[in-house]
Amino acid sequence: MDIKTVKVGILQTNCYILIKNGKAIIIDPGAKAERILSALGENKVLAILLTHAHFDHIGAINDLLTHFTCPIYLNEEDEPLMKDPQLNYSFPKRFIVEVKTLPYPKILDIGDFSFEILETPGHTEGSVCLLIEDFMFSGDTLFMQSVGRTDLRTSNPTKMKQSLRLIKSINKDYLVYPGHDESTSLKLEKLTNIYLK
Repeated sequence: MDIKTVKVGILQTNCYILIKNGKAIIIDPGAKAERILSALGENKVLAILLTHAHFDHIGAINDLLTHFTCPIYLNEEDEPLMKDPQLNYSFPKRFIVEVKTLPYPKILDIGDFSFEILETPGHTEGSVCLLIEDFMFSGDTLFMQSVGRTDLRTSNPTKMKQSLRLIKSINKDYLVYPGHDESTSLKLEKLTNIYLK
């Protein structure tokens, strides 16, 4: 599996493109649809997966869907954020996604891709981590040496602590691809991230 990282938007969000056998999955297309399309090349998009629904993770969806049609997966708890600029923090621009999203199953199989969906509320009620092969796409739950903010609308510090305990309990050493900043490993974060102590 080939993984492309496209940094987009004012918060330099990591949009990830996963490619296998000419097919692609897009994770968190936050902005700059033209840059994402360029990175896609000729690969056919099977789905868009969202770790949560803040503006900097969903901002290119409307533009992308003028170029292709595909399902969009999102935890149901974050569905209200798609249509509420106050909740997704897109004001004053007021960004809204009207497209109906699909809820995540525990295991999501799309083409040659198979994801385990780990519910990790805290940064938002519907935050998830996406596990595939040796990789964890952690959204704004876990970063290198840090974790996501819990002082925002729909954030919950208590649930974040519970989610981090869940992540800490994972035995496999995933390569962690976060929503912002650089990639890391779960083993390294367990050793050095004060929030996983």
